[in-house]
Amino acid sequence: MGGFLSRVEDRLRGTLERIERRLGGESERPLRDTYQQVLERTNLPPPRVTITTPMTSEPFPSPADIDDRVLKYIEAHRGEISLSRASSELDITAAELQAAIGRLRSVGLLGLQDEQTQASPAPPLRQKVCVSCSRLIEREARYCTECGSEQPA
Repeated sequence: MGGFLSRVEDRLRGTLERIERRLGGESERPLRDTYQQVLERTNLPPPRVTITTPMTSEPFPSPADIDDRVLKYIEAHRGEISLSRASSELDITAAELQAAIGRLRSVGLLGLQDEQTQASPAPPLRQKVCVSCSRLIEREARYCTECGSEQPA
């Protein structure tokens, strides 16, 4: 930056000297800016330099991967977790954690403690779980009402 300013200073000095020589030393009208005033205006801030890094993309984990990680985390903590702590330790948002818990509950892998104590001792046998999407369907159904997959007899 110093080399640039010295070159600008030299050019300004040369330009001012040429102007004075052309005007015969004493000009009819005084120059608007003195040499020092011109130099003061050239003290500009240094240019902004931004350093960029190449973009890297990491693959987003699938919901099944998130569900697996959440289930293992819950098992490791004996079923008692803090949503904020679990989301930070699993490196997912609280919304993703709640969605995973909801999916695990709908499949029947998780339940709340209150639900387990209030649930009837024997579930009704009028329903079964779909082999494809794990949703509850009628026991006699040949096709799942949710995903449409064929069910074994």
